[in-house]
Amino acid sequence: MNTQKAIELCRTLEAIASRHGGHVALTGGCLYKSGERGDCDIIIYRHDCDIPVNFNAMVDALHSLGFKLTLNFGRVRKFVSPDGSLIDMIDANGLKN
Repeated sequence: MNTQKAIELCRTLEAIASRHGGHVALTGGCLYKSGERGDCDIIIYRHDCDIPVNFNAMVDALHSLGFKLTLNFGRVRKFVSPDGSLIDMIDANGLKN
């Protein structure tokens, strides 16, 4: 995945995250290295300190758009996008809901 594709993905994910208490931030190689990268690292963080991100609802919403959750390590969830791109979604607050 390249930087431009990663930014477009973040725009898609932001629309979902913001409905479930979060925002997205792009990090990793897609942000600071040129060329194609093996995956895209996206941090999900709270937009309200008192309300946790509802990851279960986010995963359900992503699934309905064709994203597949492949691994769940608690803070890090690995997805495959509808076009086959690999995504590491990182919970900035360490929530495990």
